[in-house]
Amino acid sequence: MDITWHGANCVSFKERTTMVLYDPWEPVPAPDAVDQSSLFDQAEPVADSELQPAALQPDFNSQLVVSSRPVTETDGLDGLPGHPRVVASPGEYEVRGTYVQSFRVAPKPTGQAAADFSQLRMAHHMDFGTVRITHLAMPGAVFRPRDQQLVGALVDNRTDILILPIGSGADKDMAWVMDTCRRLEPSYCIPVDWQEPDLEEVSQALRTLGAINSEPQRRFRTARGSKAADNLGGMTTVILAETPVSRR
Repeated sequence: MDITWHGANCVSFKERTTMVLYDPWEPVPAPDAVDQSSLFDQAEPVADSELQPAALQPDFNSQLVVSSRPVTETDGLDGLPGHPRVVASPGEYEVRGTYVQSFRVAPKPTGQAAADFSQLRMAHHMDFGTVRITHLAMPGAVFRPRDQQLVGALVDNRTDILILPIGSGADKDMAWVMDTCRRLEPSYCIPVDWQEPDLEEVSQALRTLGAINSEPQRRFRTARGSKAADNLGGMTTVILAETPVSRR
């Protein structure tokens, strides 16, 4: 299994002859950094929720794309190399021997407010047969009450590798990160969607979970007989992925 972080939430998983691409979306610019008048022919400003990310075009073929949000014909996934099958709604799927379970999540609410599940966002559990991977899709993700049983199943069945979006600035919640790792007890935790200035803070916090690599690495690989494979089922090891350079 080769795992590579491509920016934002986007991660690729290569298992033998199968390539899975997760959330192939370019990051959305901050609203104040976008000249909305050049993007939209209207007098009123566009709501933040209407600024949709563009499809990232990888330089490899994938057989399966897993998206944490619904997709439309205008999102550009039809043009992805390899013409992959797309999983972008809650449910259970099996593609080329990879079992995918999609379930709703919402941003962590503030104060006493209830979590808002009206905007469809999905986290995923992917079983490749030899390795089980959970990607929580967004910083501070919380589960629907009806999915709490699933959380228990993730613990019982063991998440080998947890892909955990960290976020930055106001989105960064290290208490949630630590609590999530301790609840799911993965063999490996790979933080994504963090910025280079956050490296020291993220590293210091995650060191309390267990071993952590001293320098971020571009790719994480597990193979039979490797030290990485030997740790599957052991205590949590944090793998810091190298911050990807812009693809544009």
